[in-house]
Amino acid sequence: MATIVAQPELQDGSHSPAAPSPSGRSSVWASWGAHWPLTVLFLGFPLWWVLGLRTLMPMALAVLMADQLLRRRKLSLPGGFAIWALFLAWVAVGVFVLWADAPGAVPGGGASRLFVFAYRAMWYFTGTVMMLWVANLRESELPSRWLFQLLGFMFVVSTLGGLLGVLVPTFGFNSSVELLLPHSIRANSLVQAIAHPAAADIENVLGRPEARPKAPFAFANSWGSSMALYLPFFLVSWWRDGARWQRVLVPVVLVASSVPIVYSLNRGLWICLGLGAAGYLVLQIRRAKVAPLLIALTLLAVVTIAFFASPLGTIFQERLAHAHSNERRSQLLVQTVVSAAEGSPVIGFGSTRNVQGSFSSIAGADTPD
Repeated sequence: MATIVAQPELQDGSHSPAAPSPSGRSSVWASWGAHWPLTVLFLGFPLWWVLGLRTLMPMALAVLMADQLLRRRKLSLPGGFAIWALFLAWVAVGVFVLWADAPGAVPGGGASRLFVFAYRAMWYFTGTVMMLWVANLRESELPSRWLFQLLGFMFVVSTLGGLLGVLVPTFGFNSSVELLLPHSIRANSLVQAIAHPAAADIENVLGRPEARPKAPFAFANSWGSSMALYLPFFLVSWWRDGARWQRVLVPVVLVASSVPIVYSLNRGLWICLGLGAAGYLVLQIRRAKVAPLLIALTLLAVVTIAFFASPLGTIFQERLAHAHSNERRSQLLVQTVVSAAEGSPVIGFGSTRNVQGSFSSIAGADTPD
């Protein structure tokens, strides 16, 4: 049984570093026995997408990671983990109110709510185990450079998936997992999104059908979030610490990624990229590094001019002009807060509910009743 200990913190709040790996990159394969679950997950992600296992593999590998953790003599908990554990307990209590009627929502509900609750709970379990697993591996077991390489590789995979969604938006096929499922389960919209590989979602955001890339993920917004998350690791692992061939390909990958990033119509992704660029400039100013600052400003100016001179600039401006989803989302947010405050202000309702009626018309509703 593992002994749980608090991980020591330095004066700046960070955890004490593990001993550096003496063998450099060669230690990646020498420590394969420790980090193989994460390596298999990321390097095999395109395959998991094709097979319909992109969601099941992280959960399955999290079980193996949990087994590795239990075999350790000591288990270190990151600072603040007690707050996260309290949140997980709070989430778990939500199972008791899954079938409670929420004010302003359609009453009733079937067994599908339990399925959705279990699905989300499995993701919380997966994220928690992977966080503890990474935190407890020594540098010799999971070299930081290798971890950054895996995350940078995912940016390249996401870029290729995004280009597929732009060039062949209707591309999709039945995965092996999908073919094995009964029709009643396969017809569920959530199961379809999870198990059915597709290149893009076709939506009428601009008043006409537009393809929003999502491969190799289940949703277009998931693709956008992943691009924002993996980009810093791509720049570190491929540009700063990468091999010569990786540095040569960095501009090619970045230019290629700009196409699906714009066609995604994802304003949240655009905001993240803008804040990231601004943060980098501020960091260089604080460090008083003139050369990197001038290079960054020059590149930013060139990219901006080229962007707005291309068709991508037109799509960008159209998306900003079609902000019709803002009002609907704000109304839904207000209704959600009011419903929780009136019906269950402490633990909520355990899952989402369908709004009763419609925000746009008195003739619209979720059900005929």
